[in-house]
Amino acid sequence: MITNAWYSASLTGQFIQVPALPLWKRNKANPPHNKRSVGDFYEALACQYLTGQGLLLLERNYQCQRGEVDLIMQDPQQQIVFVEVKYRQSERFGGAHYALTPSKQQKLLITAQHWLLQRGYDPHQTAYRFDYVAINGKQAIDWLTNVIAEG
Repeated sequence: MITNAWYSASLTGQFIQVPALPLWKRNKANPPHNKRSVGDFYEALACQYLTGQGLLLLERNYQCQRGEVDLIMQDPQQQIVFVEVKYRQSERFGGAHYALTPSKQQKLLITAQHWLLQRGYDPHQTAYRFDYVAINGKQAIDWLTNVIAEG
């Protein structure tokens, strides 16, 4: 659960308004019961960061039989941007930067093509790309653009 309070945070040298920590982050005795609430918080944080960079949110958590895309956005040049968000509390084993595996990339590609077809876009004629947002335990955001060659 995310509270309605907001605070300013410095992310990559910029100050933006981000939602206050969810109650479970402030009360260590009552952690979340599932990873979904953690994922929702960091996806919201990434979405707010990207909209602050000029992207427009089209859809969150698009799912089909083959996979899920965390954020679907559009950049100022009208290119569709499929965004995968990964949070890792620790940099151990490479942290969030190494969480985008080849199998996950393949699922993202298939899911993105499904989204495009469902919305009436031709995947061969539509400009799109895949971005990756890695967030470490200190909530430092690293936005990597065009991380998958297809698209």
